[in-house]
Amino acid sequence: MLNITRGPTSKKRLTMEWKYPVFKPAKAEPSKSGNATVDAMIREALTREAAYEILSEDDRRPLLIMRECDTCKGSDDALLSRSLANDTTILLSHWFRCVKLPLHVLEEDHPFRNVFNEKNPPHVILARWDGSDPVVFAGDQSQGVLWKSMYKVLAREYDDDPKKVIRQLQKIYAQYDRIDGLKETLRDRIEAEEERRGPRSNKLPKLRKQLAKLDKERDELIAKEEGIRNLALREVDPK
Repeated sequence: MLNITRGPTSKKRLTMEWKYPVFKPAKAEPSKSGNATVDAMIREALTREAAYEILSEDDRRPLLIMRECDTCKGSDDALLSRSLANDTTILLSHWFRCVKLPLHVLEEDHPFRNVFNEKNPPHVILARWDGSDPVVFAGDQSQGVLWKSMYKVLAREYDDDPKKVIRQLQKIYAQYDRIDGLKETLRDRIEAEEERRGPRSNKLPKLRKQLAKLDKERDELIAKEEGIRNLALREVDPK
């Protein structure tokens, strides 16, 4: 397998953007114990519809929900592979609203318990913003199987072709790595020149100009990436 080492620009931008929703239960009627007033909080499972409304907020992107367990707590192991490059998964995830729910979400009175009403609760769910048309995974799925479902959901929810955009993004990330490699070489040359001839070396302005040119090229690529990432959601039918 070809081992691709990503540069700092790619590593910084290839990150999962998780949401960690919290539902604040309503207060019970005040009760008195002696002279103290206790405002007890009522915690109970919301309906599936109400839970999804909170998970989505006003975001109408499709949902990618990951439930933590004892094994994967604090990591993305239920979604990402330990042995393969996860670039495609992460790039595809940017068109989902990614929600991570805690280990105790399966407690009977947890507000989001009914998101997982299956007999064997999944670790990963892909669904529309309202929870309809869910695709579930146990957490041991291959990246290829996951991509196939992610592409299918995105093709249904967006007007643009996600496969075409992913190919464009992959080319941009290759350019990030090329630029970062050239920048590292230039910085080494600048450092060596300063040690050899001092900070007033007549070669330094040219080297620094080349470095600035690469920074500008990288910034232009970032702007291009953000532009082509902006896929158009299909119109949502009012309910």
